[in-house]
Amino acid sequence: MDLIVYLIFFVIFGSGVVYLNYFRKLVSSDRDTFKKDEIVNFKEILFFELKHVIFKEKNFQVYIVFFSGVFAAYIFCIMGGIYGAYYESIFFNSAILTVGLYYLIPVIKANNNLNIEDTILYSFLQFSDHLFLGFSFSTAIQIITAWGMYNAISFFWVLINLFALFTLIIVTLSRIEFGEYSFMDLFKKKSSIKTYDKKK
Repeated sequence: MDLIVYLIFFVIFGSGVVYLNYFRKLVSSDRDTFKKDEIVNFKEILFFELKHVIFKEKNFQVYIVFFSGVFAAYIFCIMGGIYGAYYESIFFNSAILTVGLYYLIPVIKANNNLNIEDTILYSFLQFSDHLFLGFSFSTAIQIITAWGMYNAISFFWVLINLFALFTLIIVTLSRIEFGEYSFMDLFKKKSSIKTYDKKK
């Protein structure tokens, strides 16, 4: 039952984040007007963003790395059950590890002393943004599940952690699409933004 609810929340939350990021890009673009198709065709917008932003790399490894991140976060949250019900753990149902990974991954990638070119770790670091994205999505879903299904953590705790995760997810999505990206870049106007257009 938990897995079914998890998958439902994953689809709802994931779609919501993709839509919000898309509309954020519209607002931050230097355009003043938009076509109707660019705003109201929700299903087409979702698939457009998945194809041209999140999974724009035509590489099967991207999918493996992304869902490895999803699975890793799921297992991490379940580990909270070592000392009781997993959904009652504030630490395991939080953004603490995710924030740590956000700052740790670039350090590992910048370490030239690691001889990992021929290892599986190299593939994961090559698509580290997708790994982090999957981990962040999954962590957010676990937090929502712990609160929504079991009311085991406070709503205030949920809001704080979801805000942190949402911010990191948006920055990561933007980095996947535009390259090097920081939090402050979210507020800059851009001219080269891909948007869904039914006629294209």
